[in-house]
Amino acid sequence: MRKSPTNALCELRHLGGCGGPLEGAHVINKSALRNVRGALAYCEKNSEILLAVVCKSHNTGRTHDTKEARASLLKARVSIFGEEYVSGVLEGLRLLSKSRPPEWRLTALLSA
Repeated sequence: MRKSPTNALCELRHLGGCGGPLEGAHVINKSALRNVRGALAYCEKNSEILLAVVCKSHNTGRTHDTKEARASLLKARVSIFGEEYVSGVLEGLRLLSKSRPPEWRLTALLSA
């Protein structure tokens, strides 16, 4: 993961409970990505959408894996990059999977 700026803040600070250093977290659960050939590399290539900067507490406590947190992270990306771009990146990830998980579509991820 690219190094975060020294003035970066946890992207989930609005949920409270921040603690520890900042870490990289996958917006889509990393364990689900491990079984998809090329998915982790795709996440690195599209890190502005698929990787988040969160504190150790939110990352190791799995807070970032909740539907609410995932929706919040993606809403922020939609406001910056636009719905079409974010949706396209997620669709590219979805197409790497043989099962084409419908839960990886932007509309499904935002419905938290």
